[in-house]
Amino acid sequence: QLACPLDLGCHSFSYFSSFANFSTMKLFALLFLSFVAIALCQAESHVVDLTPENFESIVMDPTKDVLVKFYAEWCGHCKRLAPIYDQLAENLKDESNFVIARIEASKHRDYNAKYGVRGFPTVKYFPHGDKTGSIVFSEQRTLDNLAKFLRDKKDVAAAVAKEDL
Repeated sequence: QLACPLDLGCHSFSYFSSFANFSTMKLFALLFLSFVAIALCQAESHVVDLTPENFESIVMDPTKDVLVKFYAEWCGHCKRLAPIYDQLAENLKDESNFVIARIEASKHRDYNAKYGVRGFPTVKYFPHGDKTGSIVFSEQRTLDNLAKFLRDKKDVAAAVAKEDL
């Protein structure tokens, strides 16, 4: 038997204390394993995170079609769009001329005025070639609508490029 840590002669307390310590250890072990499992199971995102250091070089690359999500971390609509946007990036990961990107625009506010962002999320398409303009995605935020939007824009860009030849 274990001695009572309070020297009160209450052996049942020491059993309870041992049980409580064991339960606490099990709880911490379970929490730790849960965090490890979540970290291992989360797929690597193919969405490019933009910062002031890389924004211009990625978005203004004339060889790339770039879709940019301007978002705020606290925005509920942005949170609902996140898994759809991640799936779009996953679907297009093998398309070397497409970049699916995002910028935390509530932290990098200079980009809001520069690119006409008035609310979150704002999704804008920057086509390859002339980067003086961008096209706002204004449909319902579904995977099908985003994919159709990009297909339509790519088809238009391809037709314009053929006309230029």
